[in-house]
Amino acid sequence: MESFHINHPIRDDTLNLDICPMYPTFFKISLRPLLLTIFILFSYDSQSQIVKDDLIVFIGEKISLERDTNDKMFGIDTIINGQDTIFSGWQKLGYKYEAKYKVLDKIHGHYDKDTIDFVLYDHEGNPEVAEHNTVMLFVSKVDGVLYHQKYQYFPMYITTEGRWASPYSVQDYNHAYKYSITVKPEIIPFKDEVYFSVIHLHPDKIAKIYSPQYFEIRDRKAYTRYGNYPDDLLKLKLQTVLKARGIYLE
Repeated sequence: MESFHINHPIRDDTLNLDICPMYPTFFKISLRPLLLTIFILFSYDSQSQIVKDDLIVFIGEKISLERDTNDKMFGIDTIINGQDTIFSGWQKLGYKYEAKYKVLDKIHGHYDKDTIDFVLYDHEGNPEVAEHNTVMLFVSKVDGVLYHQKYQYFPMYITTEGRWASPYSVQDYNHAYKYSITVKPEIIPFKDEVYFSVIHLHPDKIAKIYSPQYFEIRDRKAYTRYGNYPDDLLKLKLQTVLKARGIYLE
């Protein structure tokens, strides 16, 4: 039996930063209507302009992911932590990539082609999604262009039954909206072992992030047999990150 390592850190503009702070912060203030207005006006993600029917969700196999070295994108980098808004200032918002994937299975949305091209932005210029060959992706059409929902993907693995599934998502199940989640993780018969590396974590943090209820820690790796299938993965995003970004489906 093979093992698959997942480099899938907890990161998003709306997650609980107490679990895994990813960005430097300069000051922290309570959320106010004015700040919400600023967030809407200057948000670098395109989700504030998205029409709900424009969301496309699919399982795809990477064909190419090329960086656009001519792109320069600056603005207000805004991060939401629970009920507070944190601003890290005016800076480069991300590096632009041109992505092309083979569509293996469409989960939601209007798209009929066998391949899909879209724009992807990464804050640090090293998109982690590129480390996985097969992923479940979330893209949205804005002004006729398809954009990846920033950082939103699930690494996908085949099960003994020939189905696609993703291991327990620490990021999503610990989102600020976690108390509204109705999806439950279930035991998945992955064909091969799947694990997260914990070598970068202090021992005191491992159990906090990788709950013993869902993970077995051995050899500085967090193994899990729990996860979700595509339909529940979509629900999980809709109840957490996409909800925070104002994206709803009928």
